[in-house]
Amino acid sequence: ISLSLTSAGMDHIDEIVDLTYQYLKLLRSSPVDPHVFEELKTMSEIKFLFREKENAVDFASGISSMMQEYPPESILWGPYSISWDEAAVRDYLALLTPERMHLTVVSKAFEGQAAKEAWAKEQWYGTLHKLQPLPE
Repeated sequence: ISLSLTSAGMDHIDEIVDLTYQYLKLLRSSPVDPHVFEELKTMSEIKFLFREKENAVDFASGISSMMQEYPPESILWGPYSISWDEAAVRDYLALLTPERMHLTVVSKAFEGQAAKEAWAKEQWYGTLHKLQPLPE
């Protein structure tokens, strides 16, 4: 799950995470709506039909990697095809729990705090970061 927050949202991260998991709990206890799948399928078809033209080398490279994942008749369409599988949706929802979460918050708003608290520096890009347990 990826969320983009406003400045006001950054002041309520814990509440937003809590609301996200409340919503996932609601989804787990509700029937899965096949209409949502149909919308996703339509959007995938549109994305395939109106994708941007890419240069020949990138196209050939992408197609060659698809040859390892899809049968010959599905190489072009494969990455865009989706099929309805309610059990897979349920399995996926079951995995989206707070116990399995890894929360990453990225913002320039932390620069001052990072300098004051002497956060660790990542070795390749020098990105300041800190690890802390999630609140209960």
